[in-house]
Amino acid sequence: DADFDADVQSLQWTINGYLLAFAAVLVPAGRLADAVGGRRVFLAGAALMAVASLVAALSPSLGVLVGARVAQGAGAALLVPAAFALLAETFPADGLATAVGWYGAAQGVGLALGPVAGGALAGLLSWRWIFFLSLPPILLAVLMVLGSGHRSPGGGPPPRLPPAATLGAAMTLIVVALIYGPDLPLVPTGLALAAGGLLLVGTTRWLDRRSRNPLLDLSLLAVPSFAAVVAIRFLGAIGYFAVIVMQSIYLQSVLDHGPLLAGLELLPLAVTLAVVAVLAGAVTERFGPRTPTIAGLALMTLNLLVLGTASSGSDWWPKLALAYAGFGAGVGLVITSVRTEAMIAVDERRRAVAAGTVQLAYQLGAAFGVAGITVAVSQYGGAKLDDDLEAAGVSLSSLEKRRLSSDELAGKLGTVDVEAELPDLEPRQLDAVVEAMGNAFVAAMNLAMVTCAGLTAVGLTVAVVLLGRHRGGSP
Repeated sequence: DADFDADVQSLQWTINGYLLAFAAVLVPAGRLADAVGGRRVFLAGAALMAVASLVAALSPSLGVLVGARVAQGAGAALLVPAAFALLAETFPADGLATAVGWYGAAQGVGLALGPVAGGALAGLLSWRWIFFLSLPPILLAVLMVLGSGHRSPGGGPPPRLPPAATLGAAMTLIVVALIYGPDLPLVPTGLALAAGGLLLVGTTRWLDRRSRNPLLDLSLLAVPSFAAVVAIRFLGAIGYFAVIVMQSIYLQSVLDHGPLLAGLELLPLAVTLAVVAVLAGAVTERFGPRTPTIAGLALMTLNLLVLGTASSGSDWWPKLALAYAGFGAGVGLVITSVRTEAMIAVDERRRAVAAGTVQLAYQLGAAFGVAGITVAVSQYGGAKLDDDLEAAGVSLSSLEKRRLSSDELAGKLGTVDVEAELPDLEPRQLDAVVEAMGNAFVAAMNLAMVTCAGLTAVGLTVAVVLLGRHRGGSP
């Protein structure tokens, strides 16, 4: 960014710092909400988010911005499980699914349109306005909670510091391994980070061995239906983030559509997600979570396969529009039904920690999906790029090829970037390189879409076998 004279790698910490803090704090925040009540934790998280957003908007340096983003991640981690605890406390059992549906609709639309809208806002005004405009919704949420007069009961001891520290460190190592593992010079380095994270998870369990309220409550996974929810959220997040990230790059860089047009083209996904997530509440209350979850996962699988047939010259309308709409409808069904199932599958005293566990699975799935995108583009897409360049008679050094692969991953497939990095090539060769980069990215994207369809199909199988089975129960 020109404000800070920082390179891309440094700016990535504004995203990764948020993700790391979110993953580290999420489960302890759920236990805290169960202990002292969702209302208090929600208000604390909202206050932290508001202050951090204001600091981010006014950041005088990149270091301050990254620190503010870390604080935002911690604040968001406090908000998520507390919000579900508030929903479960406020709404009766026969209205919980509808409330969860509205929550999922707002969150899903934000995730779908946030990157494109944020990019457009940064281009029209300034990136600082992204943080300024996040303040009114936070303040509105605080006023609504305060005005409701609701008092969360709470109960039980708060999380102990030693297991909270080891679990936070474990999640940090695992997310770092997923984010940076594909770029590390030695594969064993990434594996060592992941192994260290798993070792710390084991340490957390050891520290909690005599606690009546363990921080990492693996007994939740003994409930088949809750275990199914965790698996579905993890697998579904991989596909969802692969679609949002890769389709945004595809529309803007391969099909050469601008950020605003790409945002409009992704509207079928966001709109159907929001509408179906709300409608899924009524469906879930009438038929239970199992049926809409299975239908949603089937829709996601089918439309991921359709998205895996794109080409660098595809007409956007109507195939992609229908696929985006179908995928969004599937996501809307799933997020409402599985979140409702997570709330009814466990006892009231553990709802917040259960919500934190489910959200952590989702977050790890998102990180895993982004890591998979990196591998698909750099490995499979890189091999395709080599083949196409050789067929076009263009000879590049290994360093130049790595730079082109980085451009693919960042969505920079235009001639301006290629001309700057390959100034010695003739115009005809530059055109061949740009075409090869687009084809390579599409090949990698299609592979990612089909792979995600397979993972979603696994989630579908899990739903058929386990969903609806509570401890000692049957579908």
